[in-house]
Amino acid sequence: MLRVERRWVENTLPDFELLDAVAIAYGRLVELLSDAHCQMGLEAMSTLDASTGQRLDEGGRGGRLPCMVGHADRRSLHFSLTTGEPVELEQKREKFDLKSAKQAAERYEMKAGDFGPEGGE
Repeated sequence: MLRVERRWVENTLPDFELLDAVAIAYGRLVELLSDAHCQMGLEAMSTLDASTGQRLDEGGRGGRLPCMVGHADRRSLHFSLTTGEPVELEQKREKFDLKSAKQAAERYEMKAGDFGPEGGE
């Protein structure tokens, strides 16, 4: 598989993709304004999803909007080296459970203890 990624870089910020740099600057401004609100005794700022009305937690985003986090994959394309055709990748999060680990251990001829507590259920 070949991964091709677009990278837009400004000469004065060679270590950052330009959209990431803008997102970081936006996040810092939001943090500054949020701190100012708190110091003035006002309600802390939060992000509101206009389509659902849900308030989004700032946890781990550094003040950035959700669309400004983890967008490197949208700047990438993957191609099969054998056919040259584009390949769609799917990310899937699975909760760890010992039963699945044991099935994987059998499939790949590994010890189940490598995936969790020794002999535990």
